[in-house]
Amino acid sequence: MRAILLIIISTSVLISAEVFKDLSTGLIWEDSYATQGIKKDLSEAKVYCKELKLDGKSDWRLPNIKELYSIVDTNKFNPSIKNGFKNIVSYYY
Repeated sequence: MRAILLIIISTSVLISAEVFKDLSTGLIWEDSYATQGIKKDLSEAKVYCKELKLDGKSDWRLPNIKELYSIVDTNKFNPSIKNGFKNIVSYYY
């Protein structure tokens, strides 16, 4: 299974200080304090994922739209993300 770059879901478990696994989807998300304010365009984000080595994994990639939607909480705003995320910045992604 390929790891996914991003963050955490409320139905997740801590794997390491910077990585969480979503038990409902099986996806692994980055949740790193060091990267919470970094902004990248699509091309830069793809390179970041390709070069990322985190939690013993080196097969990181950007999530697709369905995977991203799995972490959205439409009842919240600023940010509209499910509870449990620690290192997020409210921004248009």
